[in-house]
Amino acid sequence: MSRTIAYCRVSSRDQNPQLQLDALHTHGYDYLFAETESGKRGVTIKSLTENFDLDTKEGRFMFAVLAAAAEYELELRAERQAEGIAAARRRQAAGSMLPGKNTWAGPG
Repeated sequence: MSRTIAYCRVSSRDQNPQLQLDALHTHGYDYLFAETESGKRGVTIKSLTENFDLDTKEGRFMFAVLAAAAEYELELRAERQAEGIAAARRRQAAGSMLPGKNTWAGPG
């Protein structure tokens, strides 16, 4: 027998979770967990593989650097994808799907 566990969260007490609760109620669930704050008190994060602890200023710094690097890489990937799509569209408009080819090289 499968169970549905619903999770509702808003990041501050000023926000209203009612839209989420209505959608969850419409969908149906067996259990509901709801939070009204951005973080749970008393929870600590320690990474064993990256060797940082968010309870320390060094750990928070390392986490911020890793998060910034991940965001940078994500944006670079999105730019490269957009450039690739634009290049493919230009080639298609010119009648060439592959660089250096005059016609589309479809399946053999």
